Amino acid sequence: MGLGKTLECGILCRELIRRARQAAAGGDHQEHAGAIPEGVLDSLLVPLVRLDSVGIQHIREQIPTNQNPFHYYDKAIVSVDTLKNDRDYRFYLDNANWDIIVIDECQNVAERARGAQKSQRAKLAERLATRSETLILLSATPHDGKPESFASLMNMLDPTAIADPSNYTKDDIKDLYVRRFRKDVIADLRSSVKERDSADVDCPASDQEERVFALLKDLKLPDSDAKAKAGQLFKTTLAKSLLSSPMAALQTLRHRLKRLQTASTPAPADSAALQELEPLLAAITPADFSKYQRRLQLIRSDWSWRGNEPKDRIVLFTGRRETQRFLVEHLAADLGLPKGAVVGLDGAMLDVEQTRVVEQFAQEKEPVRILVDTEVASEGLNLHDLSHRLVHVDIPWSLMTLQQRNGRIDRYGQPQQPQIRYLLSCSRSEGMGDAEKVLRLLKRKDEQAQQNIDDPAVFLGVYDAVGEEEEFSKAFESGTVEALEQRMEANAEPYRRKNSGDSLFDELFGSGACEAESGTQAVAVHQRQPFSLFPDLWSYVDTALEAVAQQLERRGEKLDLRAFPEQQRLEITPPSDLQRRYDRYPRELQPPRGQRRALSTEVAALQRALGVCRKTRPRVSFPQP
Repeated sequence: MGLGKTLECGILCRELIRRARQAAAGGDHQEHAGAIPEGVLDSLLVPLVRLDSVGIQHIREQIPTNQNPFHYYDKAIVSVDTLKNDRDYRFYLDNANWDIIVIDECQNVAERARGAQKSQRAKLAERLATRSETLILLSATPHDGKPESFASLMNMLDPTAIADPSNYTKDDIKDLYVRRFRKDVIADLRSSVKERDSADVDCPASDQEERVFALLKDLKLPDSDAKAKAGQLFKTTLAKSLLSSPMAALQTLRHRLKRLQTASTPAPADSAALQELEPLLAAITPADFSKYQRRLQLIRSDWSWRGNEPKDRIVLFTGRRETQRFLVEHLAADLGLPKGAVVGLDGAMLDVEQTRVVEQFAQEKEPVRILVDTEVASEGLNLHDLSHRLVHVDIPWSLMTLQQRNGRIDRYGQPQQPQIRYLLSCSRSEGMGDAEKVLRLLKRKDEQAQQNIDDPAVFLGVYDAVGEEEEFSKAFESGTVEALEQRMEANAEPYRRKNSGDSLFDELFGSGACEAESGTQAVAVHQRQPFSLFPDLWSYVDTALEAVAQQLERRGEKLDLRAFPEQQRLEITPPSDLQRRYDRYPRELQPPRGQRRALSTEVAALQRALGVCRKTRPRVSFPQP
């Protein structure tokens, strides 16, 4: 998580594009170079046009009906969820070809259990895999513990690689994947990956909350519980909601009451118990909401945060929409922030709206200071450019989800030490049972994974966020949290001694699979300096531009150029042929016409310019038809 998969992908794409240009110069044919990832940005000077559902529709309105909108731009970036609708895009995708297709968070397009119906995402990925010369898949959670699921991804890369998806070896796919954990590369990344500062923030319950906890302890729902599976009792669901906010718990309770009232089978005992609890939850005001008051104290006092520094923004995570709505509604006023300083990001928003919010959070000129996220933001988003503070309003009962959340700010390139805080409800009574034990166990295991395992999924071995949540819920309901921790320790012990991809086959086929297939020899890599006719890059640039100036003079055009050799930097007004190239760029990539362009061979200068661009880039807009 956050180790630079996108950067590695960008380096690979740049190299592939360079080779394609060399081949084209030699007379080989070159198709369009396209990228269709979910969340990967044009971070390494691969200019991608971001397309969403609105942008694609604008293109379709501007071109003849028999033309393909995916031929409009040769390098594009589109959400998988935008494209997965067969009715809208299948015909066009089946008739488009790319040189490169990249799919980020590829675990979301893998096939699931044998016999299960393929998801729209899986169908889309299989279709795209046949439409490109090169396919690149990226993931920090590459499988769900089932060999068939991982095999479906490998077969997208090479349909001949695996004969039996339930039984294959490392040798079958060794050339198709690279897997690295934090512990494998942290020595090389130490200057760009800061040590995490995380801490619990205890939130003693108010008197009003204690009344709810006390009643919840003895809550009996005989009608519902008789039908529910272990780990899925409504009392557990209600407890999780309450650990988020009284508002979320009240919404959950009212939804259940409404269902009971309209159910064909009466459940009078359940209804009576929940109706007794409802007024107690409704009576909890923001002043009585202990986690909210402690959160304000954390931000204002513990962190001395005032919101006047555009480079110091805060990310809040909650698993409940009602909690998110409460925070967006109250935080700005209670923290003395102006309108627009607190915004929410959730899965109910259109892709266009989600993109707009993420871009606003990454730009210094925007007023956004606090981003309140639901789990839709836990995958594939970079929120670390202007933020190093993250607060878990509630803790997800899944280690995989917890790591995904933390990875939004604790990632490669984070310039400051990540500060992560976990808000924990503390009750004087035993009304929440083992809930507090579950939450502290989740935090401990996340820290252990960070230190010496990296993949938190090995603790439970279910490799699925929903499955992990059920395991913790079962332990909570049965009072066996300590036994669960012992089992997690035993599961993780073998992986503390393994590195990189060697643990993959243990996870897929059980302990011992790797040892049986080990013995591959380490590959010795020898590097040499590339051959060049010029002593350095600046000498090449200087000579090349002198030749260009002579060509322009012969056709009566003067090259407006100022060179600064000591700085290895130059400024140039684009000549007519370069301006024509710019005119073919998408509108959001076109520089202002006639503006002088600065070029430099200094890597640090380029990095500074990229940083400014990320923080000030305008939102992508498409020409109106």
